[in-house]
Amino acid sequence: MPWEEEEVEEVVVDEEGEQEEEVVEEEEGVEKKEAVEDEEDGEEKEAEEEEKGVEEEEEEEGVKEEEEVEKEEEVEEEELEKCCTRNNSVTLAWRMPPFTHSPVDGYILELDDGAGGQFREVYVGKETLCTIDGLHFNSTYNARVKAFNSSGVGPYSKTVVLQTSDVAWFTFDPNSGHRDIILSNDNQTATCSSYDDRVVLGTAAFSKGVHYWELHVDRYDNHPDPAFGVARASVVKDMMLGKDDKAWAMYVDNNRSWFMHCNSHTNRARPSTGQ
Repeated sequence: MPWEEEEVEEVVVDEEGEQEEEVVEEEEGVEKKEAVEDEEDGEEKEAEEEEKGVEEEEEEEGVKEEEEVEKEEEVEEEELEKCCTRNNSVTLAWRMPPFTHSPVDGYILELDDGAGGQFREVYVGKETLCTIDGLHFNSTYNARVKAFNSSGVGPYSKTVVLQTSDVAWFTFDPNSGHRDIILSNDNQTATCSSYDDRVVLGTAAFSKGVHYWELHVDRYDNHPDPAFGVARASVVKDMMLGKDDKAWAMYVDNNRSWFMHCNSHTNRARPSTGQ
């Protein structure tokens, strides 16, 4: 009997040892599994952080690109260009700003007085091209433009500096003359066979100053008397120059020259020989 009890005890001991080994192995397996899971979680976390970093970099690059695009758009919407300058007339063009939310209702073009004074509005409308006539000769002007809509007005463009001509070079304007007047020699010669008074204007406009030009009469048939002078654009084209209040003229007959405005004669003078 004692032998059997010892054997049983040994068996019990062996069983306990196996159970302990199994418990140890299970614990080690759990620890290994937890370690593997921790490693996997760490790798996933690192991958997520890398992806997040990439996304943040892409977002930053996207923001930078948007800022650069907005900056370029701001430059474009502020761009005012000088197209051409002729005598005392200038033509300006500008670009339409790329508004994304609100459309442009129109533009306001401003010009100073040519002497560094205050700006004044010279054009309000939807066009992006404007010609300004009647400026002072030999003067420097500053121009700027801004857009507007129902929400308000935008910023001014960069100022463009304009320089008008020192002297006036002009010809007859075919668009301003009576249909009985025929122009030739690059619009420098006017011919009219009508016995009625006919008027044609020049291509240059004056706003101030003292100006000088010469005219040569090739043929004179005594009627009507040729008249020369300055006039507003709205002058009557089928009336002798100087008879209305829109013109100041000198006309000549067989004996002398006359100065006339509002059909009133003043200051007679006999012409020089050959004139």
